[in-house]
Amino acid sequence: MIGTADDAQSIAVAHAMYSIGEPLPEGWTLLGQGQHRTAYLAPDRGTVYKVGSDHHNRIEHQRLTAWREQGKAWAPATSLHVVDRFEPAIPAWDGTTAVIAMPYIAGDDADCDVTDIFQTMLSGGAMDLNISANVICKDGQPYLIDAAGI
Repeated sequence: MIGTADDAQSIAVAHAMYSIGEPLPEGWTLLGQGQHRTAYLAPDRGTVYKVGSDHHNRIEHQRLTAWREQGKAWAPATSLHVVDRFEPAIPAWDGTTAVIAMPYIAGDDADCDVTDIFQTMLSGGAMDLNISANVICKDGQPYLIDAAGI
């Protein structure tokens, strides 16, 4: 399993508090924000948690898992943690939400062949294929790090 339920719960609450101006807990780092989700690096420096759209997290987990099962080395392992949702501004939105966790992969400047990723995306009817934003390379191996909008 990637990540922990405790860390997923902690960052889900921290994300809600951060959205109203509170600082992130010590050790957490904001990696980036997209239209539907925000990515955070955990204090262990080895796990990324994506918080925001339950739907997009579930879709990304489903797609990356299926591609990994097909032997696609570019699809990183993921875990889906269903945690209590906390919305300080809109308590009626409280309930549960899915947080996705994946290994943090520090890209490098190495070139990598993204042909298989590109072909897989096109054959699946890709809606959001932005190789420069969705793929990183490490030691010549590409990794698809955002598969929610594809």
